[in-house]
Amino acid sequence: MQICAGVHTYLTLGAISGNYYDNYRKNKDLIGSAFPYKDRPFTIQYQTWWDQFLDRDDKYCLTDEKRSKEMIINKPSVNRTEDLMQDCRDYTIPHTSGAFISFKDASMPTSTYFFLVINNQ
Repeated sequence: MQICAGVHTYLTLGAISGNYYDNYRKNKDLIGSAFPYKDRPFTIQYQTWWDQFLDRDDKYCLTDEKRSKEMIINKPSVNRTEDLMQDCRDYTIPHTSGAFISFKDASMPTSTYFFLVINNQ
């Protein structure tokens, strides 16, 4: 099956719960973990995936002409999706803070991700 057009957005809410997290601060002598937000009740992950018009073998599934038309048709959706991602980044949600990188957003300079660390905030 080939799906050759579209912008897909996802919102994932991940609960941080269980005995390990409930008692984490009480047991400071434990090795711990690399996960930086153990003291938060949940994580929120925003994702957007743009179709690249490729099939399962990473070959274009549209002709050059059709691909060009699909890209033009999808441009308003891409713009709205980029606006949505920016709004999500800027929106404050109680009991949350910070960020971690699953996949770096190529539209943002790397320094943006490390601004708080670099500036000791």
